[in-house]
Order: sequence, then C-alpha cells, then structure tokens
Amino acid sequence: MTTGKEKHSPLAAATHPLQGEVPLGFLDLSGALFFVLDGAGVVARASQALHEAAAEVPADGDGLLAALLGERAAAELSARLTRSRAAEEPSALGTWSFDFRNAPWSQCLVFVQPLAGDDGNMLVLLRPVPEASAERRQFERILDSMPDGVFIIGRDKRVRFFNEACGRITGRPPEEIVSHGCACNDVIRCHTEDGLSYAHSLCPARSVFSGEAGYQCEEMLLTNSDGEERWVETSYSPVPNPDGGIDYVIGVVRDVHERKTLEERLHQTEKLASLGQLVAGIAHEIKNPLGIIMSSLDVLENPKRPKKQRNEAGQFIREEIRRLDERLRSFLAFARPRDLQPAPVALGGLLRRRAASMEALYPDLKLEVDVSQPEPILFADEEQLNQVLTNLVMNSGEAMEGEGRIVLRARQQGDTAIVEVEDEGPGIPEEFRSRVFDPFFTTKAEGTGLGLSICYQIVLAHGGTLSIGTGRSRRGTCFTVRLPGGKVRVAGGE
Repeated sequence: MTTGKEKHSPLAAATHPLQGEVPLGFLDLSGALFFVLDGAGVVARASQALHEAAAEVPADGDGLLAALLGERAAAELSARLTRSRAAEEPSALGTWSFDFRNAPWSQCLVFVQPLAGDDGNMLVLLRPVPEASAERRQFERILDSMPDGVFIIGRDKRVRFFNEACGRITGRPPEEIVSHGCACNDVIRCHTEDGLSYAHSLCPARSVFSGEAGYQCEEMLLTNSDGEERWVETSYSPVPNPDGGIDYVIGVVRDVHERKTLEERLHQTEKLASLGQLVAGIAHEIKNPLGIIMSSLDVLENPKRPKKQRNEAGQFIREEIRRLDERLRSFLAFARPRDLQPAPVALGGLLRRRAASMEALYPDLKLEVDVSQPEPILFADEEQLNQVLTNLVMNSGEAMEGEGRIVLRARQQGDTAIVEVEDEGPGIPEEFRSRVFDPFFTTKAEGTGLGLSICYQIVLAHGGTLSIGTGRSRRGTCFTVRLPGGKVRVAGGE
C-alpha cells in the first residue's frame, strides 16, 4: 500500500517486494510497527504505522536507523542483528526508546526475525509498552499543573514537550507546538534589552548540549504571539542518556515581568531618595559656613568694631571658604568618581608610606605595619587606594582622639589581597554598623559623613568589598578591604 506521503517520507518502502515466510503484507494491514533491514543495514521497508508514528524524521537511507534510535543504539542493534542472522532464529532484544513524533509512546519491546532467503534481510518488530504511555500521561499532568513553563527540546532544537504554562507565557497552544515539531527559537523568542536575539550563538541550550555548561540560568525579554515583550527567567538543564551523552535539554521559563517592573520602580525611587539626601546634605554643610561668613562680614563692614575683631572676622571668612571648598571636593568625589588608572601596587610599600605620613600628622598615634611574606601585590589604582587608607586611618585616629595604636595589615588569601586597618578605640555600636557607609551618616560634630562612603565606592569600583568588624583584641574597630586579582611577589620579580 503506497501513498503520496510515503514517497516523501524517509521510511518509504523499497520498490521491490520482499518475499518470505513472514507475511509482511498482513503485518502492514494489521497496523503493526516494523521495518526491514537488508544485509547492509539499510532500511528497505517499513510499515505504514511506522510511517505515521515517525513522520518527518530528518534522515533517509542508511542514516534513518540512527535518526530513530541514535547512533549508539543503532550500532548496538546492528551488532545484535548480526548475531541473530548467524543463529537464524528470532530473538527478543528487550525494551528500547524511540524518537517518535506522532505517537503518545516512545518505548517499545523489540523483536528480530531473519527473513527467508540468502540476502540477509532482517525483520525488526516493535510493540509499544502500554505502561510507558500511562506514566507519560501522568507525568504530563503533573508538569501541566506547574505555574512555571516547562519544555523539553531535542538535539535538533525541536520542542518535544510544552506544558500549559509555556502556552500561557508564549501565547502558543502546546498541542500545536509539539505536533508540528516547532523549533525552540521559533516559539520562545527571547532577546536582550538591546534587541540581540538568543536564537543562535547566545542560546543557553546550545552551550548545555555542547557540554560547555551543565546548567544555565538567565533573565531575558520574551516576545509572545501578540508581540508583547515580557521579562522572563529561564533555566536549562541537560538530560543525560545512559551512555553519558545529552539527547535532551529541559527548560524552565518563569514570567518575572511584574517583579522586574517593581524592581525598576524601586530603583528609581532609591535614586530620587539618594538625590534628596544629597541635596539635604549639601544644604546642611553649606548653610552653617554661610551663616558664619555673613556674621563675619557684618563685623568686617562695621567701622566701629575694634581692628582686632575685624581681623578675626576676616580670618573666619577665609577659614569657612576653605572649609566650603573641602566640602565641595568631597561632594564631587562622591557624586562623580574618577576613572580607575590601574597599575601594579606593592601593598607593603603602600601601607608603610601611609603609616609614616599619618604619624607625622598624629604624633601621639602609634602605627604598626604587618605585611605577610611574600609581599602581596595588586593591579589597582594606587592613588585611590591611598585615599581609602588615609580615610580609614583618619577615622580610627579621630575615634581614639589622636592617641593610641593602629595596625595596618596586608596578606594574601588565594587570589584575593586583604588589607586591614585595626584600632583600639571605643568601637562602633552594633546599631550603627549597617549605616557607616551610607552617605552623610556620621556621629561626629564635624564632618560630611562622606569619607567612608567614598572608601566604599572606590573599593567597589575595584571589584572588592569593604566590611567592618571588631578588632582581634575584642575591642576597637577593624575595617577589612578585600580586593580580587591579588598575587604575591617572588624573588627576582612578580
């Protein structure tokens, strides 16, 4: 029985009829699943039922068997058929998995039977396993009840399973996607914010199939069937076969559009709040010096005031202008950080120079430097790191009112350089520690509250972290800077 469909199918029957003891025509009419392999291992004939179950298999001739079973299984079947031919008797090969597109089952019991004649033709009979069908339906019901989209794609990038949630997210009916063998990229149309499509080189499933990544999770924009863009979170995991290869990838897609929208609104609100805080801080820091300047000008312009008072008023004006200039420099450093200019930095030398200069500024402070050997070096902006150390040491010195001991340490931990500034002061109360790096937060009568914020910003720009804790002596404060990319200096070079 030949139809137009068979002429275009890779399972099309051979033009010559096969004769033998097995009534192939009767098997075909009965709806049995079978195919015949000739002595060269090429599919010579297949039943109409197999045509319908395995429609659109993208192979023909000697490649058809590998398309149905996979290359490893096809090679194993060929080897078993060789043994069966030699024995000239039928045998059962067990339960095999097939990649059928138009059938609710994928597992079949496999039987082989040599056909009469000396041409070595073998009959391969398949019998679907009913239990697999029931289990699969139960499996599909479970996945359809999930709120997240779940889909399965094969190595050819075609969708093999598409649950109901996937249909809601993409706007495409699941039964249409699977029955038509749609490609994943045609259904789940994802792209970056810049409009770059994930269809080809960026596709996460591609790296999972290639073995470059065992698990992929990304946020991306998805365009549904109505042309609406929504944020989704996708994850891809491999489904390994018994031989260790990857035949399928299971994907999960979650609609996170509402969450992303709320995050963007929150981010905008935080920016506005920071701007308000910045303006309030500037107003506060400028208001007091301006008040002093105005009062001093009144004294300076009054000819009845003694000359000494007028001279003092002039000094006050000069001092407040200098203070305003310092404040504005701090504001600019915080609001518009300078670009990094990285170069090799020997942390030991940097700490020693900083300790020497700070001892000159605070003669009653004792600064100790403890650098592990070999000496850590770092590729960083030395001037900005020097600013961080200066602010941290000055913060410790002011906390101890200019008297006491400060220890500067540097050590290497893996690929991370660690710098510590530890003092013996009263410490920072626990309730303030979460706020010390906030702009304009300070417990001092004088100061902008920007010093530690600028330190935090500089360390963050280097890809590091700045944290606060208690000193090793269980008192005082210890600031810890962790900077990535550190290494150690060795004899004769770096």
